[in-house]
Amino acid sequence: MNKIEILNTYLPDVFALPESVFLQQIKREIEDPEEFLKALKSEGLVFEPKQGYIQRVKEKKTEAPTKPKGNAPLMKEYYSLGEGKGISATVWENNVQLQRQEKIDGKWEVKQEINLAKPILEKLFVRIPVLYNRIKIEEDKE
Repeated sequence: MNKIEILNTYLPDVFALPESVFLQQIKREIEDPEEFLKALKSEGLVFEPKQGYIQRVKEKKTEAPTKPKGNAPLMKEYYSLGEGKGISATVWENNVQLQRQEKIDGKWEVKQEINLAKPILEKLFVRIPVLYNRIKIEEDKE
């Protein structure tokens, strides 16, 4: 077996092996397991944990990107329901905001607000034709 085949055989893709376990597995397969092991250790592929100590892989923590203040929506629309009522739809980068509004004393007031995230929008996109057809079938029955 060459070194690549040994790596593919004895090293899992995600987890590193303890040095002692790895050495036992490869001693029969290659001529100089100690030299091969040194090369693997230098790459961080194997380790020897301290007694009673679990070595954990340190992951780089990243923060979720935040929207800069004053970020403009991608699109805004308004749908009139008549009699001083309407629905506004605001499309942002990762969600859609729907607002049910009423005109009271000359001012538009938000009565209800719904924010739909991208995964929900994807599900609705697939289901809307089915939902619309269901409504049409019920209307045709009447």
